Amino acid sequence: MDKYRSLSICLLLTPFFVLAQNPSSLEFSVSETITLHAKKITYQIRASLQNMDELDMEGTDFREREKRMKTTIRQNEDQVKQFLTENKIAFQYKNLNPFNVSTAPSNTYFELTCSSKQELEKILTQVRQLDYIEGYVGEIEYDTPLDCDEKLFEKAYQRAKKQATARAKMMGCNLGKLLESTDVLDYPVVSPTYYNPEFSGEGSEPYEKLETQKTLNVRFKFALECQ
Repeated sequence: MDKYRSLSICLLLTPFFVLAQNPSSLEFSVSETITLHAKKITYQIRASLQNMDELDMEGTDFREREKRMKTTIRQNEDQVKQFLTENKIAFQYKNLNPFNVSTAPSNTYFELTCSSKQELEKILTQVRQLDYIEGYVGEIEYDTPLDCDEKLFEKAYQRAKKQATARAKMMGCNLGKLLESTDVLDYPVVSPTYYNPEFSGEGSEPYEKLETQKTLNVRFKFALECQ
């Protein structure tokens, strides 16, 4: 009886051993990333009161202080405008959105438009000569090729195929056709990075790149041909 029971167990287990030794497919998950560079950058410059100590506010009431601050801001704005014009830096003179909340004495700013990080850095090299302004990165548009998704998928496919071919060879098998591909959505999103250069120069943090990354995560399933 024990002999037949052992034989029955062996017969039942045999297909599972064969399946484990000769799988019909291989699956690989790969991730590919492409870097997208800025093609349009808006930069906002506002006149400030960094030289406020020179206003001699002692003994003045609130209205008088506010009046002197606004006068100084207008003078600084005129100097910024003159500086940008003399250096042939194109700009637009704009008002802040009425829904924005700001404690600054002025609601106007100068908007510069650059086509690359390099152009922005060149302009900022000139603008840093002024010691009474503040600058902020505004909107950024990225150069996204029309075939961006296709290129990412092709890179991911070739990488997965290379890995699957090597694994199949180790198993003594040949890699067959691609059976299916599935997007993997459980990967962290890569956020864009910006920089906001300080005009002081010394002691400022290193610039971050004005770029973003687009990532594609795919799981590929290949047929496996084993003897």
